Amino acid sequence: MKALTQSYARTKAKDYKSFRQTLELKANSSNNTIFADADGDIAYFHGNFIPRRDTRFDWTKPVDGSDPATEWQGLLAVDETPHLLNPKSGWLYNSNNWPWSAGGPSSPKKETFPLM
Repeated sequence: MKALTQSYARTKAKDYKSFRQTLELKANSSNNTIFADADGDIAYFHGNFIPRRDTRFDWTKPVDGSDPATEWQGLLAVDETPHLLNPKSGWLYNSNNWPWSAGGPSSPKKETFPLM
C-alpha cells in the first residue's frame, strides 16, 4: 500500500519539497527517479527502499546468514541514498542502473554512500 501511495503522490507533487516528502515513505524498491518542476529544479533519486547493511561484509558475494550482523537492520534514510539536486552539469539522465553517472561530472560519488 505504501508503494502505491508513494507512486501516486509523486505524480501530484508540484515542487521539489513536496516530491522529496513523498520519498519519506521509503517504498520505491523498483526504480530510480528523475524529477523536474516549473521552478527549474531537477533531481535524481536512486530507489529508496534500500536496506541498511553492515559495511564489514562484501554484499556482492554470499554472506553467512547465521551471523547476526547480517540480519535486517531497517532501511536507509533518504539522505543516505544516492541523490542529486540541480547538478552543476545542468542535466541528469536515468538508465535504471547505478547512480554514479546520472549527472556526468556532477554525479553522486560512490565513496559518499558506503552503506550502498
